[in-house]
Amino acid sequence: MHRIKYYYTKRRRSEFKLRLFLATMPLILVGLSFIPSRPIAEADYKTGQTPVEATGRETVQKRVTPTPTMRPTLTPQKHGKPTKGEVKAYILEVFGERAGKQAIKMLSECENSTFDQSRRNHNRNGSIDYGVFQINSIHKRKRGKKFIADWRENVKVAKQIYDEQGWSPWSCSYTIGVKPFYKK
Repeated sequence: MHRIKYYYTKRRRSEFKLRLFLATMPLILVGLSFIPSRPIAEADYKTGQTPVEATGRETVQKRVTPTPTMRPTLTPQKHGKPTKGEVKAYILEVFGERAGKQAIKMLSECENSTFDQSRRNHNRNGSIDYGVFQINSIHKRKRGKKFIADWRENVKVAKQIYDEQGWSPWSCSYTIGVKPFYKK
């Protein structure tokens, strides 16, 4: 009985494959009809001219304008969220090579791996960490509120804190070999 069932399912499976093939065949044929009948030579694209066409009476050459190619640009974004690469480049610019690499390592491993300015962290003591560098809300009085919304300002404030206290104000400073404030 088991053999009969196996044969029956194998037969149904092959019938299904056949029906699927027959159902998709018209779609395949329609797709093939859009392929040009002869390949266009590369030289035609370089010169901008099509092959000579004989009309019966005279020979006519048609001019073809080459299509422009799209190339990615590395210009900074004017509006919207910055890319991760833009934020990293700005961190290196503000902090310098050595401290910038430490900052990027610390952020990517622990603090804010997305480098997203909208990132918020609510702490147990009621304070809030804001932005790329997760700067605590206790810094609002001394440094203003601009670092909450602006990612560039967030990086600048982080540099000011780094210049005054080093990396220890960040809880993830252990990733770069510095004792964080809560372990001192």
